[in-house]
Amino acid sequence: MASNAMAIINPAAAYCSRLGYESEYLDDGSSFCILPAGLKCDQWDFAEGKCGAEYSYCAKKGYQYKTSTDHDACKTIGSECLLCIKPDGTFGESTSMSRSDTDLGPVQDLQDLIPPETTTTTLKPTTTIAIKPITTTIVKPPVNRPICGDGVCETEESCPQDCETPKEVEDMTTQLVWGVLGVVIIIIVIGAVSKSRSS
Repeated sequence: MASNAMAIINPAAAYCSRLGYESEYLDDGSSFCILPAGLKCDQWDFAEGKCGAEYSYCAKKGYQYKTSTDHDACKTIGSECLLCIKPDGTFGESTSMSRSDTDLGPVQDLQDLIPPETTTTTLKPTTTIAIKPITTTIVKPPVNRPICGDGVCETEESCPQDCETPKEVEDMTTQLVWGVLGVVIIIIVIGAVSKSRSS
């Protein structure tokens, strides 16, 4: 690659290469990391710990690991990542940790990280950027589960705060009942007085 060329390098491919694994690129644009025992993982799934975590940087270093969607922990790679948990309880995102690990040595040939048939454009100075699509998922609560705090009284047991009747409403209801009862009594009394006068 010329010293003043720009290429979009996939950081998931760089992670795969940094750990010593081969990459495979298909005509449809998908790319895979080829892991031991014939395991083939999508490069992003491997970098995010969704596939082949047992061959990850964390596993190679003997660290415990877990996948995470914590924005602050995963911000270097995207919305999901693989976290390495060190024996002292501290943790780090696996692709970031692998980049700073001098035991792995430098990535030998960046040209191997550029998918075949990639167009390069001459720019100055040399710049490498990577873009990963970001998806947003809106999760709606199940319809059959009550939502507490929405002011709708589904059941007294599940959301008692939604089923509380405000004191003003309770007082108005009591006044209305007494008022209606008073009107009924007055009508009965008037009817009885009218009947007694006519007899």
